[in-house]
Amino acid sequence: YFIGGSFLQIPTIKFAKELELKVILTDTSPNPLGKEFADEFSQIDGENIDGHIKFAKKMAEKYQILNAYCGNDFGLISSTLVNK
Repeated sequence: YFIGGSFLQIPTIKFAKELELKVILTDTSPNPLGKEFADEFSQIDGENIDGHIKFAKKMAEKYQILNAYCGNDFGLISSTLVNK
């Protein structure tokens, strides 16, 4: 579960794909660069805590979420709460 799909996130997203993990991605942009590597995507701002919790619960019905990762300050609280 990646919060943010900018250029800087691409190496980490690709690494997850190399490990044959499914990538769930959210971003404030409707078309972030990392979207092309994602198995699931939702346009959610990093600071939208409720949006992330709802989306993570929906994705947990389909996938086992191992970890939520955020490489920026804006999604730290969201990623922390998704990891609970």
